[in-house]
Amino acid sequence: AGRAEQVPSWFSLIESIPDDSMQYPLPEALCTAARLRWLWTQGEGDSAAELLLAEIEAGRPIAMEVLDVIARLPEDQAKRLSVLLGQRARENSGDRSTFFLRLEAALRSGDAATATRLLHDGWPSMTLGIDPATRRPAVWFRDAWKTILREQSDRTETDPAAALVWLLNGGGSDDRFDTALDCIQRECRDPAIFATVGQSLELQGRWADAATCYALAARLCDATLKTTRLSLELNAARSRIEAGEYAQAEAAIERLRRELPTLDERYRLAIDLSLMVIEARLAEDEGDAERALPLWRRAWEASTQAATNRDTRREIGLALAGVLLSAGKRHEAETVLVDLVGEFPACHRALNDLGYLWTETGRHSATAEILLRRAVLLAPEQAAYRDSLGCLLCRRGEADAAVAQLEQAVAIEEDPAILEHLGDAYAAAGRLDDAVRAWKRAVEAYKHEDDNSKRLSIQNKIDNCRDALPKGDGRR
Repeated sequence: AGRAEQVPSWFSLIESIPDDSMQYPLPEALCTAARLRWLWTQGEGDSAAELLLAEIEAGRPIAMEVLDVIARLPEDQAKRLSVLLGQRARENSGDRSTFFLRLEAALRSGDAATATRLLHDGWPSMTLGIDPATRRPAVWFRDAWKTILREQSDRTETDPAAALVWLLNGGGSDDRFDTALDCIQRECRDPAIFATVGQSLELQGRWADAATCYALAARLCDATLKTTRLSLELNAARSRIEAGEYAQAEAAIERLRRELPTLDERYRLAIDLSLMVIEARLAEDEGDAERALPLWRRAWEASTQAATNRDTRREIGLALAGVLLSAGKRHEAETVLVDLVGEFPACHRALNDLGYLWTETGRHSATAEILLRRAVLLAPEQAAYRDSLGCLLCRRGEADAAVAQLEQAVAIEEDPAILEHLGDAYAAAGRLDDAVRAWKRAVEAYKHEDDNSKRLSIQNKIDNCRDALPKGDGRR
C-alpha cells in the first residue's frame, strides 16, 4: 500500500503479543520468515542474513518459506548466502528446513560429494530449487543435478534416491520411467513422494506420466487418507485430460462420483465442485461446448456455497465467462465478469475481458478505460491488455494514444490480431504507409490459418488504403 515505514512497528506489535493470549498462536518460524522477506525487499540483505544465521545458531526452527526468499535473490547473492547458511547449519540437525539449507548450499557451490551424501539422508522436496516466479526448476538447480547425475545415470535402476532426483529433473522420458518408479517403490511407500514426482512431471508437460504417478500415490493411501486419495485421483483425472486420454479420464470421474455419497458434506461439496470443473474441461477438450457450458454454470453457482479456494472460484468464473463469450451470450458473460471484478479487483484477466467487452459493445467507455488501464498496470507484460486499451482509444478517436499502446503490444508479441489493430490505428492517425506495412505483417502472420476470411478482410483494407494514397506514391 506504499506505507513501508509502518511495517517495522507491526512486526514489533506481533512479537509483543503473548502466545497464550491467542487462540491460534502464530508460529515463530513464520514470523521470522516474514521479517526476512521484508528485510530482503528493502535491500537489507546483510541484516537478513545475520537474522537468519542467529536463528539457526540458536537452534530455532526455520520456515521452509526461507528457501523461496533465497530463490528471489540475484544469483551471486543467493549462492553466497546459501553457502554461508549451509556452513553454519548444524550437521546433526533433524530440522527439515536446515537439512534443505545444507543441501541447497552444496548444490549451489557444486559440491557433488556432499550433495550426494545429503541426498541419502532424506528425500528431496518439490520446493527445493523451484523459481517462485515461473514455478519451474531454476537453471542453477537443474545444472547442479545434471553434474551429479552425469556420474550416476546408471544408478536410477538400483538407487531410489538417484531415481527420484532423476525423475524430478527431467529424466524418465524414455523406457526407464517405469523402472525408476519401481526402484523408488522398493524403499518408499509414501504417497507424498509420488505426488511430488507427479507435480514435477506436470511442470515438464509430461501429463501421461504425471497421471501414472498420481494414480500410484492414490493406491498407496490407506483407509485413514481417504480424502487425500480422492484428491490424488482428481489430479490423475486432470492429467489424463491434458494428455488426451479422455476414456481413462471419464472412467476416473465415474469412479469418483460413485464415492461422493460416502463423504461428509464438507468434503462432498469440494470434491463435487472439482469433478464439475474436470468434466467441463473434458467437454471443452472434446469440442463439446454445449455440454461444457451448463457444467461451468453449475460449478460457478456451487463455488458460492462450497468452502472454495478463492483461486479456484476465480478460475471457474473466468472459464465460464470465456465459454459464454464464445457462445455469443454477451449479457450473461458481462454479469459474470462484473461479479468477478467485484470479488477480485486485482484479477487482470477479468478487468481486461470486461473492459474489452464494453469496448466492443460501445458502452461504459470511461469505466472500460479505467479497467483496461488497471489491467495493463497489473500485468504490463500482457500484450493482449495493451491491445484492448489501444482498441478502446482508437474507437474513441484518440488515434495517437492508441498507436502508442498498440506499438508496445506488438513489441511484446507479434500477434496477427494486434498487428491488424495497429494498422487500424495508423490509418486513423493518417499514417497510411505505416498502416499498410502493419496489415501486411498481419496477413503474413495469418498464413498458417485454415480460414482465409481474416487474410481477405485485411487485404481489402490494404487495397482500400492504397487507393487513398497519392497516385505518385512509390509505395503503391
